[in-house]
Amino acid sequence: MLTKIRNGTLPAALVTVIALALATAMWLGAGTGTDGAVRADDDSAPAAPAGVTAVDGDSPGIVVVGWDAVVGAAYYRIGWVASDRIAAVQAAGRDWQDAFAFADVANLGQTAHTLPDLTPGARYAFIIGSLDSRFGIARWSEWAYLTLAEVPATSCPTDTGEPTATPPPMPTPTPPAPTPSPTSTRAPTPTPTPTLQPAPVGTGNYDYDADQDGLIEVASLAQLAAIRADLNGDGVSPAPAYAAAFPNAMPGMGCPAAGCTGYELVADLDFDTNGNGEADAGDAYWNDGAGWIPIGGEAHKFTADFDGNNHTIANLYINRSRTNYVGLFGYARGSSIVQVGMASAVVSGSHHVGGLI
Repeated sequence: MLTKIRNGTLPAALVTVIALALATAMWLGAGTGTDGAVRADDDSAPAAPAGVTAVDGDSPGIVVVGWDAVVGAAYYRIGWVASDRIAAVQAAGRDWQDAFAFADVANLGQTAHTLPDLTPGARYAFIIGSLDSRFGIARWSEWAYLTLAEVPATSCPTDTGEPTATPPPMPTPTPPAPTPSPTSTRAPTPTPTPTLQPAPVGTGNYDYDADQDGLIEVASLAQLAAIRADLNGDGVSPAPAYAAAFPNAMPGMGCPAAGCTGYELVADLDFDTNGNGEADAGDAYWNDGAGWIPIGGEAHKFTADFDGNNHTIANLYINRSRTNYVGLFGYARGSSIVQVGMASAVVSGSHHVGGLI
C-alpha cells in the first residue's frame, strides 16, 4: 500500500547522533594518494580519516565537522560526545560510551557535515570513521575538540575581575581493542579513556518543557526519533539515544510537578536532511532504503499525546512493504495527536498505512 502527499499540507486529524555503546574497531594504516585523498595500506578497506576539524556554525548549537576525503569509503560515521554527558553517565555507574552519539552519512564526495541541536557553551569531542559498507567496521580518526559558542547575551555582563573558568579536559583515544566478529552487524564506537571527574546526576539545566504544559518540546528529527524510547511521554527513559537527543536536561526534563504526558513540536522538521530534493542514502533516516521507523507498533504502542502546534513535517519517506501499521506513528492507543501538518510524504507498507498514523 502506498500513500503520497505532494506539494501541499495535510493537517492532522505527522532525529543524526544515534547513540550506541559497543566495542571499538581496529585501526588501519594509511598513506596519501597523488590526488591528496587518504588511502588504506590494506586495499580491502578504507583508511581512517585524517585532518578532522570542528568549527562553530552560523548559529549557537551548530557545528561543522570536516575531514580529508578517504578513497574507498562508502559511508562516513560522524561521532560526538559532550563532556558533561560523560560525567553524568559515569556518575550513574554506566560506561562513558552511553554518552556517545553518531550519525552515518553516505559518501557522496563531501568532506564536511553539519551537526545541529548541540548544546551552546558545552565542550565536545568529535571523531570521524570511514566504512566500506553501511554496517561495516569503522576506521576512526583522531579526536577533534571544540567548546561551542555561547548564546549571545542580551546585555553586557559586568566585569568582576574574576578569572574565566578553564573547561575540563576531554577524553583521549587509547590503543584499539580487537575487532568484533565479521558477522556482526552492530556498529562499533571508539573507546577513548575519559579523564573527566564525575559530576552529580541531575546537574543539567535545560528545561525541555519551558511552557510547563506537560509536553516535552521537540525541535529536531533526533528528538522525534527518541520518542520511540518513551512511548508513554513521561520523559523517563534509560536509552542512550534518548539522553543524546535531549542533552543537559534538568531533573525530570523540567516537567511540572504532575509530570509530562507527551510531546509537542516547536519547529518544522524536514526528512530531506541533505537538502537535495529527494529521498536517498544521503538522508539521515534513509535506513538502507527502508526509511523512517514508525513511532509505536503492535507490541509497543504509543500511548502519549502529541501536539504539532501547527508545524509541518516534510519529506517523510517509509518503504516497508511487509510491515503493518506504518506511518510517522505506527500504532497509538489512548493518544491525542493533533495540529500536525505533513507535506511531500511517500509512505508504503502492508496494512494500516498512512502518512501521520
